[in-house]
Amino acid sequence: MPPSSPPTPPPRVLDVHAFGKRLAEARENAQLTQERVAEELGLPRSAIAQMEAGNRSVSSDELFRLAQLYGRPLMYFFEESPSKKDEDPLVVLGRMAPELEKDPETNRAIRRVVEICEKGMELERRLGKKPRTGPPAYTVAAPRNVGQAIEQGTRAADQERQRLGLGDAPIADIHELIATQGVWAASDHLPDDAISGLFINHPSTAMVTLVNHKHHRCRQRFSYAHEYAHALFDRDLTVALTSQGNAKDLSEYRANAFAAAFLMPKRGVESALDSRDKGKPSKQLFETYDVAGDRGAETAEIRALPGSQRLTVKDVAQIAILFDVSYPAACYRLRNLGFVKAPELKELLERDSSGTLFIRLATGHRDQAHEEKNSAQHIVSQVLPLVVEAHQRGEITRGRLLELSSLLSVSGPDVLEVAQAQ
Repeated sequence: MPPSSPPTPPPRVLDVHAFGKRLAEARENAQLTQERVAEELGLPRSAIAQMEAGNRSVSSDELFRLAQLYGRPLMYFFEESPSKKDEDPLVVLGRMAPELEKDPETNRAIRRVVEICEKGMELERRLGKKPRTGPPAYTVAAPRNVGQAIEQGTRAADQERQRLGLGDAPIADIHELIATQGVWAASDHLPDDAISGLFINHPSTAMVTLVNHKHHRCRQRFSYAHEYAHALFDRDLTVALTSQGNAKDLSEYRANAFAAAFLMPKRGVESALDSRDKGKPSKQLFETYDVAGDRGAETAEIRALPGSQRLTVKDVAQIAILFDVSYPAACYRLRNLGFVKAPELKELLERDSSGTLFIRLATGHRDQAHEEKNSAQHIVSQVLPLVVEAHQRGEITRGRLLELSSLLSVSGPDVLEVAQAQ
């Protein structure tokens, strides 16, 4: 629950201008105008402008209300690089989403994932593994509008695909890919519609992406890519929460754009449409040069059959199947790439149920949720090998192995049998 009175912030700010800049960045990321913030705080707009310029002090009460309004922890506004060492990620999350305090199932799920990642870090240190550094950081200026946020996310997706050598092909296993980049990839039960996922970066856990296991598999894939974007752009935060409450934050638009372009690369989509003889203009002009006669170009016009290039529900569903995304995600990506117009997008989305049904029929219901009995199976597959190796090398006892097996919700005797099979 939120405190009844605002806590006292740290005694001093290292740089008042850096402090003001952080206030401005947080406001812009939340897509709030100075006028709107001033109205919320009962202040003139000039007071907000002076705060952001570093020319006006900010009271404890004002800062507390700004932090709530912007969805940021208080420590975000202090120092050039806010320290994560003293901020428990669960405490930070509790401040960002106090309603979770009333949801014991979600609390248990998040705490379990955090504990598993902490134990995984401990085992890696015992085994002398290389420290986790994660993927490269994409350092860019905070986006000032939706267009800039989308541009940053899309460009980073192209660069990251090139860095990882993915080409234009679909990504077969998104959580395995994230894990290879030094980021824990986990899924567990979160509130049905309120939270899609979250990103954690803390010394005790390193980087963690956690997505909602209650969502169907295709939506989980998109959430994994979304949270991975936070690992690239927003690692200065202890927690980045993806929820309905902050869906209009510019950082969320950027992460959504990254996920769409990362899972459905432009050239890959173009190639898929071309192989189906779809997505071309209804009329194409071709010019040829007569090398034998050394004459000028001849122009020819080729027209497609009426309606043959229009993308149908079936076409969109097939693209969704190829790139393993949901039907709506495929619709929006095709719109962003210019293959469907706004009215066509509206019609396609209105047939969401038909498109989703086609996907289920064509894939044998592979997009349904709860494929794994253990909701945290993704993170288990990353930590379990460490448990086995640690026991084989004498770093943990039999009792510790059984204890960790219980945390991972796997059979302790079975894990012990594997560990003893040298």
